[in-house]
Amino acid sequence: MWNVWHFWREKGEGMKKTTEIGYINKNNQKNLGYAGGSETHYNQNFFEMECLDCGHRYFANGCDVWQRKCPACQVDKKSVYSKVAEEIKLTFQNAEVGREYTSAEIKEKVNMTFGRNKSSVIPSDYCYNRDNDGINYKNSIHLFRYIESGKYEYLGENYPYNGKIYHRAKGEKFDIAVGEVVDGVATFFDSDNRFNENKKIEIRKEIHKTKREIGLQLRFKVFKRDNFKCCICGASPAKDPDVELHVDHIIPWSKGGETVYENLQTLCSKCNIGKSNL
Repeated sequence: MWNVWHFWREKGEGMKKTTEIGYINKNNQKNLGYAGGSETHYNQNFFEMECLDCGHRYFANGCDVWQRKCPACQVDKKSVYSKVAEEIKLTFQNAEVGREYTSAEIKEKVNMTFGRNKSSVIPSDYCYNRDNDGINYKNSIHLFRYIESGKYEYLGENYPYNGKIYHRAKGEKFDIAVGEVVDGVATFFDSDNRFNENKKIEIRKEIHKTKREIGLQLRFKVFKRDNFKCCICGASPAKDPDVELHVDHIIPWSKGGETVYENLQTLCSKCNIGKSNL
């Protein structure tokens, strides 16, 4: 059954044989075509391969095309990583700080600028708040903040990030805190502190029974109850069109407050900012 399963691979517009010109395997290696046979190596056919990550060309026998990895990249993975990192940095050097991008948009921009294969661009490798196996955090270029799956905020290099560093082990569904950045200096937790930090996160998750976001219907009910006025200073858009009303948690979400009618109040933007988490 091996030759039935591996002989065909779906790629792009249709199905290509592993021995066809243009076939690209799962490791981003492209078949450039037949390169001759061998009289001494069990009469096997050889094909010229090109690594779409670094451009290196080499030869592989027909039965190995589907699984080949670039020998040059295997020898010097660091240089390939550095090259991709530099391309990402240059692609976004004029981007607006704070702008959000999807993973697909980041890959597309680098591909359009440098022709870099999209599978080589892994945005989470260049985040202030992410740590991935095989990537040296302290020697990496940090450009983005991971928001959620497939979504990133561009911060640029040397951004004064402060916060936790998270890691998601292969096959797991949840992140764990493995370190933190304070005033630009990253430190990683030892095994005991890592356990304690993640225990705090789990406890925080268990506290809440509602989502933090306030739905439109609930927001309107709170506004209506409070007569569309700030509960602290009494400001209202009816009297001053520049007044912006917010719906705020009375007991802050960060301290266990739930997103329920009884725990919400109407505040103007100035009072809400002044209140913070106090």
